[in-house]
Amino acid sequence: MSRKKYSKFQRRDGQIVDFDQAKITEAIFKALTVTKGGGRRTAKKLSDQVIDLLKKRLKNGEIPKQEEIQDLVEEVLILNDLTETAKAYILYREQRRKIREAKEVTEQTAEMVDQYLDEADWEVKENANMAYSLQGLNHYVTSAV
Repeated sequence: MSRKKYSKFQRRDGQIVDFDQAKITEAIFKALTVTKGGGRRTAKKLSDQVIDLLKKRLKNGEIPKQEEIQDLVEEVLILNDLTETAKAYILYREQRRKIREAKEVTEQTAEMVDQYLDEADWEVKENANMAYSLQGLNHYVTSAV
């Protein structure tokens, strides 16, 4: 089967970056290693299958999205009866999603503290029930959360 060469893909944040099949192979290899499901040769064969599915499912010139590629990796692992490896891969993805969410919340909270300290948010000045203080900061952050 002829291989369609992808040069770009879209990350979760919308950024378009260089496509590298070796990264797919490496992710599959890591999941295979954890579950003792195979080695590099198997990982390469499976990543080739991912690319083949990508070729079938995307329109010509369409840029694949990171989530689509990862979903295809799961599908290929399951289609090849590597259910333990697929489970490990799915759990890893879920763990990474939780880390991303926690990081986002932390960044938003830090931004809120900065806004409070700089009195950049109108709510800081308009809340007549709370003085500008540590207690006020606590109230401001907890009311937003």
